[in-house]
Amino acid sequence: MSLLIILSATAVTLARVSVKIRATDTNDEAAEAVTSPCGEQAYAKGLRKHLANKATEARQQLASLRQRGKEWATAALAETSAEQRCNYRALSAKAQSLEEQATATANQISATVGDALQHLDAQIGILDALLTTGKLTLQEDANKHSPTGQASVNIKLKLIASSTPVCAAVSDATKLRQPEAPPEYNKLLKLKVTAPNQLLNNFNEPTISIGGFQSCNGNSGSNLNIGAALQSCTQQSAGTSTLTFTQSRPRPAYTATTVALRHDNKHNGKCQNEEQATSDRPDHSKKLAYLVCKALDQSQAPAPSVNELSGTTLKTDPIVKLTLRNCLPQFQHIADTTDSEQSKQIEEYIEQTFHKNSNDFKTNYMDILTKDSHTSRSEKTSAQKSITGISNAQERTAIVSHAEGIRNVKELEAAKKDAPAADTKNEEKCKGKPQGECKEKDGCEFKDGKCKHKEGVKSENDEKNTNTTGSNSFVIKKAPLLLAVLFL
Repeated sequence: MSLLIILSATAVTLARVSVKIRATDTNDEAAEAVTSPCGEQAYAKGLRKHLANKATEARQQLASLRQRGKEWATAALAETSAEQRCNYRALSAKAQSLEEQATATANQISATVGDALQHLDAQIGILDALLTTGKLTLQEDANKHSPTGQASVNIKLKLIASSTPVCAAVSDATKLRQPEAPPEYNKLLKLKVTAPNQLLNNFNEPTISIGGFQSCNGNSGSNLNIGAALQSCTQQSAGTSTLTFTQSRPRPAYTATTVALRHDNKHNGKCQNEEQATSDRPDHSKKLAYLVCKALDQSQAPAPSVNELSGTTLKTDPIVKLTLRNCLPQFQHIADTTDSEQSKQIEEYIEQTFHKNSNDFKTNYMDILTKDSHTSRSEKTSAQKSITGISNAQERTAIVSHAEGIRNVKELEAAKKDAPAADTKNEEKCKGKPQGECKEKDGCEFKDGKCKHKEGVKSENDEKNTNTTGSNSFVIKKAPLLLAVLFL
C-alpha cells in the first residue's frame, strides 16, 4: 500500500515539474541561433531596425491623428448643416484628445527606444572593430631587423590584414535560422553580447615559425618558454634564418555573454538588470539587455487611433457627449453628461448618427472627406474641392471663409424677414416737416434736404406704446437669430 502511495506522489511531482517546464517561454529562435560575432552583429542590426521602425510608426500615427483632427475641424467649419457642423466638431475634439494621448506615447517611445538605439549602435561599433581588427596578423618587416650588440637581436614585425575572417559573414538576421525566417524580436528572452573586455578573446591567434636552423631537436613537446624551445637550435649558416607566420581561430571562437532580459524567462515578464544598468558603473552587457527590454515593451504599447471609432465606441465618450450637449439645442437641457440616465438620449443619438460599426463610420465620416463636395473660392476662380485635398492654409481658408460667407448672407436675410416692419407712423410723422420742426425728440432728423425718421431712435410716443400682442412676441421674433448664433 505504501509503495502505491509513493508512486502516486512521484507521478504528481513529475506532472508539476512538467507543467513548470512547459510554462517557460522560449527565446527567439534567431537570437538562440547566434554562434559568432557576425551573427551577433546581424541580430543587433535587425533589432535596431525593428525598434527604429516602431518609433517611426508612433510618430506617423501621431501625424495621422493630427491630420485627421484638422480635417474634421475644417469640415465643421465648411458644413452647411448646423447639425453636421456639431457632429464634426465633436469628432475633431475626439481626435484632439487622442492626439494628446498619442503625443505622450510617441514621446515615451522616442525616449526609451532612443536609449536602446544609442547602446545598440555602440555595440554594433564594437563588433565592427572586432571583425576588422580581429583578423589582423603579424608579418615580418623585412630588412629592418638589427642586433643590439648585447647578445640579442631586434626582430621588426608589422600588422597586416589576413585572409582569415573572424567569422563567416551573415548578411541579415533572417539568415540566422534554418530554414530562414525573420526574427521574432518580441519573443526575445536572452541576448548574446560581446563586451569590450572580450574583444581580444575573439581575435585570430598568430604563430611565428623561426626556420633555417641546422638542428633544433633538443626539446620536444609544447607549452615551452622561448628559451627552452630554442635551447638546442643552431643556425645552419649566416643569413639563413627565416620567419614565417600562420594564424588560427581561438578555441572557443566565440565568447559572448548570454544575458537574460526578463524575470522567469516569460515573454510578459518584467525587465531585469535594472540595478546593474543604472548604477554608477553599469555592466555593459546587462545595461544593453535592460534598455532593449524596456524599448521592446514601450514599442508594443497600443497607439491611439481613429480607425476603430464608431457610434458604439463613441456613445459613452466624455468629450463627444460634452461637445454635442453644448452644441445641439435639443440636448442643452442635460445638466450632467456624466450621468448615464440623463445622457441616454444623447448616447442614442451618437450611436445612430455615427453608426454602430467602424466600417460605416469610416464611409460616412472619413472616406466622405475625400469627395470634391466643398466650394473653394480662391482669388479669381471657384472650384469644388475635397477636405483631404487641402494642402495649405490658403486652400483651407478658400473653403472655410466661403462657407462662412454663405452662412452670413443667409443669417442677414433671415434677420430682415424676422425684423419688425418699419414704423410707418414715425415715417409719416417726420415726412414733409420743415427743418425747424424736424426734432430728434420726435425720432426725426433733417438729412439730404428732407426730414426723415432717424433709424435706431424711438420717439417719445413710442416709449408709451403698449404691446398688445404680449411680451412673448419679441422673443419669438428674435429666436431664429439666437439659434443661428448657436449653430455657428
